Amino acid sequence: MISFELNEEQVIAQASVREFAAEVLTPAAQHADDQSALPSSVLAKLWELGIVQARAEEGVSDTAIMNALLLEELACGDASAAVAVAAPLGFVTAIAEQGSPAQKAHYLPLLSGDDFHGAAVLLMEPSVSFSSAKLATKARKVAEGYCINGVKSFVPLADQCQHFLVLAELDGRPQAFIIDAETARVERRNVPATLGLRGLRAGEIAFNDVIVPEQNILGEGAGCDAERLMDASRAALSAILTGVSACILNYVIPYTKDRIAHGEALAKKQTIAFRIADMHMKTEAMRWMHWRAARSVDHGSSTARLCRLAQIYANTHAMWVADEGLQMLGGHGFTREYPLEMWYRNVRTLSLLDGMVGV
Repeated sequence: MISFELNEEQVIAQASVREFAAEVLTPAAQHADDQSALPSSVLAKLWELGIVQARAEEGVSDTAIMNALLLEELACGDASAAVAVAAPLGFVTAIAEQGSPAQKAHYLPLLSGDDFHGAAVLLMEPSVSFSSAKLATKARKVAEGYCINGVKSFVPLADQCQHFLVLAELDGRPQAFIIDAETARVERRNVPATLGLRGLRAGEIAFNDVIVPEQNILGEGAGCDAERLMDASRAALSAILTGVSACILNYVIPYTKDRIAHGEALAKKQTIAFRIADMHMKTEAMRWMHWRAARSVDHGSSTARLCRLAQIYANTHAMWVADEGLQMLGGHGFTREYPLEMWYRNVRTLSLLDGMVGV
């Protein structure tokens, strides 16, 4: 029998982050979207939650399911804020799980402090035919270490990142390289505002003959498991999409109960009630799938399959939930007066992402 019953620690953490999201993130979400930037005060409060710092502690187990629970709750408040946490979380998880002893000793303390430390895993590339199996970013061995060339796209908080974990093809295989943002010939590029997740100020990072010391290849002599990085990212994105879907459902239910059309509340009309029931079922299915995917990341069982299925299901059905929610508000759903159009844009953007966050 499959059971995902949460333990006491998980329930307490989930409730705390849910309260934080409602009190801090939800009121600030539309302003961040309007200004195309998460306020520094919000980033500071996000960091104070300690989600990233907890992952930086060596010896911690079963972190993926905990982080998936918390990312879902953050996304219910603001998807941009959830990705802003998930990006350094992906970086620190990779170092904690696959880094060499020297890499752990150097980088984990940097992400354990009290001040926000920007970091991200860079996989996505600006190509319509992008595939994690065929990376356009290339690495080659040189006397000084490795030479990296390529461009990575949609990097969360690109102008605030201090470290990158860059996936590049080396001798026909994907490898990850730890690169300081201030390294020579690393170029930050701002790109036009995105459809959704505007608060992230996502940009491009270009690597033009960037020289990386040999000790900065993830895992050093042991190399890295690039597929595991992808699996963790897919589980995290599924959790974030679930959070936005739950937010839409929580908004639509009271709205349709209060909205009177032809002398009757919308929620009492059979077609509306059935569609809300379908929204609920799809959101619950998303939740169970990302919980199972996260548990597989923790325990290493059928990880790639479960994480990919969770992401595909969430991509498809979160978009359906967002579209249904938008239509239930009628013309109001398309105006900035209501948050549905922002959530719709955020879901559309999230469904196109891959490989830049983690659990």
